[in-house]
Amino acid sequence: MLGPLKSDGSFSAEPVAQLAKNWKRENLRVVVFVQQRGSRHILGAAEIPLAGSAN
Repeated sequence: MLGPLKSDGSFSAEPVAQLAKNWKRENLRVVVFVQQRGSRHILGAAEIPLAGSAN
């Protein structure tokens, strides 16, 4: 869990992940799920290429 939404519905986080040097970053994706706390129902999901991120 990265954290809950703020009362205004916004969210931000800066997670850090250690990646092996031999992994091909151009082949990796970051996947994020938004999940309801109580029911654990998935409310949304998204993915982006890791190579396009700031890492």
